Amino acid sequence: MSKLYVIECNGGGEEFYKVGITRKPISERFNRGSMPYKYKILYLIEGTAGLVWDLETQIHRLLKNYRCLPKVDFGGSKTECFSSIPVGVSKLISKISSNNQMQLLTTNSHILLTVNIYLNTSIHYIFTHPMKMIS
Repeated sequence: MSKLYVIECNGGGEEFYKVGITRKPISERFNRGSMPYKYKILYLIEGTAGLVWDLETQIHRLLKNYRCLPKVDFGGSKTECFSSIPVGVSKLISKISSNNQMQLLTTNSHILLTVNIYLNTSIHYIFTHPMKMIS
């Protein structure tokens, strides 16, 4: 199983978020000093490699205007770090992480995410540019 993680990083007067994927436990992913910042895991979502990769790609796309470059270089620091995570994106990640199944479909400028939850109901999110959430 692959894992999508969202961590909050801080240290040296910096605070930012990193959204990435790994097959390892987070503690192994950032072992032996490979993470020069203190971090706290905010979200951890497990799934098949393809689905987790697609989800990471779309979350990065949603956060592209918040991309930042930390002062201290580390793996993923050039493309996976963000100064902020807007409330709408945070709520979306929270919904996905609290449910068992997810399906991600994309088109050119729209992202349709269906989160299948218990009792066969679904929550649909459509993101367009600029980012607006419609439920």
